Amino acid sequence: MVGRRPEGTLPWAGTWRGREGVPRWFDALNAAMEYDRAEPFERYAQGDTVIELFHGEGHAKPTGRPFKSDIARIYTMRRGRIVRVRNFYDTAAYVAALRDLPESPAQKRERSPRGRP
Repeated sequence: MVGRRPEGTLPWAGTWRGREGVPRWFDALNAAMEYDRAEPFERYAQGDTVIELFHGEGHAKPTGRPFKSDIARIYTMRRGRIVRVRNFYDTAAYVAALRDLPESPAQKRERSPRGRP
């Protein structure tokens, strides 16, 4: 499991290795965020790579503030097993929800009737 955010940006950011790393990553994510919705909307596969796009939303457990984010998850497969996972989020939406900060520009656009803040 690979997160491309500096350690400390989000509780689950960083690199989580081995079989024990996956449940530790999920524990860190689930301790901070409550997902009310996580819906895949596209999936692509070519060779040993699978890309899954989904929409997630919910709230940060420490603050109760909502978040929404489209998420890209890239799986690298080897002999039918997942050997690497990379996740890409609207990091600003998660940080804003966790730290009681203003909404991200993407969240403002989503709330706006015309897609503009």
